[in-house]
Amino acid sequence: MARPDVLFLVCPDGRLIGRKIESVLKDVGEYERKVFWGDDEPPLPEAFWKDITVQNLFATPKAVVVRRAHLLKVDDWDRVASALAAKPKTVLPFFCLEGEWKKKAPVPAALARRPLWKAAEKRGWVWEQPGLDAKGMSDFVRDWAAERGLRLAPGAQQALVRVLPLDARAATLELEKIELAAGDARSVTPDLAGLVAASQEMDFFAFTDALSQGGNAAEVWRRVLQDHLKQPKEQMLFPLLGSLAREARILGLILAGEESRAKVHPFVVKKKSGLARRLGPKGVAALFDLCMAAELGVKSGERRTDQALDKLVADLSCIYRG
Repeated sequence: MARPDVLFLVCPDGRLIGRKIESVLKDVGEYERKVFWGDDEPPLPEAFWKDITVQNLFATPKAVVVRRAHLLKVDDWDRVASALAAKPKTVLPFFCLEGEWKKKAPVPAALARRPLWKAAEKRGWVWEQPGLDAKGMSDFVRDWAAERGLRLAPGAQQALVRVLPLDARAATLELEKIELAAGDARSVTPDLAGLVAASQEMDFFAFTDALSQGGNAAEVWRRVLQDHLKQPKEQMLFPLLGSLAREARILGLILAGEESRAKVHPFVVKKKSGLARRLGPKGVAALFDLCMAAELGVKSGERRTDQALDKLVADLSCIYRG
């Protein structure tokens, strides 16, 4: 395809935006990628302006990506329009407008009234996607299976569509569990949809699984808080406590030889059996203690919610990593 001068990606789902960027760059050739954030301070540093204006005919072309560009100010868009007027041929800018969709695409007024936006619309340089719905999730699952070399058994695609969260990043984390469970057969059966948990449980599964294998706690927690739902810490504590209590109950039942009462997929039991043995009764009891301490700390006023969450994560890291 002919290389555009600029691309505007209007979508609230960061993972879908990432997939679109990958698709575009695959079509137009090799690019060095640079990423900036519209909610940083300053949102567009000098390095950004250098990247979109300085041309080097002998270097690899640059794909300059601005995430959360819907937060840019009027002055920023004025300067962007001026910089892009030169049409640098070795730079492909992507502006990701990630605001919440309502009745129409959330294009900032400061951008929508500018010739830059109107020209992009006219030339087909605007991609709009309101996020995943049932049909979009069906395509998402089909594409995921094809990319991973997995076979979808009859009924599997429909079963996954019914339970996967309508968030591409969250769904991808769930599908990673499905791929592991599929094993060497590389076949996804409908019963594997039972591995999909509610979004907060999914986060907790990924977090504890990484910690139990010696993962970097800070990196895993960054992924949970920032890359998945982008929720404020204050909204994460009590759903996480619910997941922690459920985790402790599953581990306790495994230790007691009563796995059937856990009511989870056999793959989850197998995945957590080693952890349950390593923690032992004292470690499992400590998980319940953490739940009580965090909730009591907040409800008594001893700690703010974000403080209780940070302490909970630190204590969990110590327990899971021995």
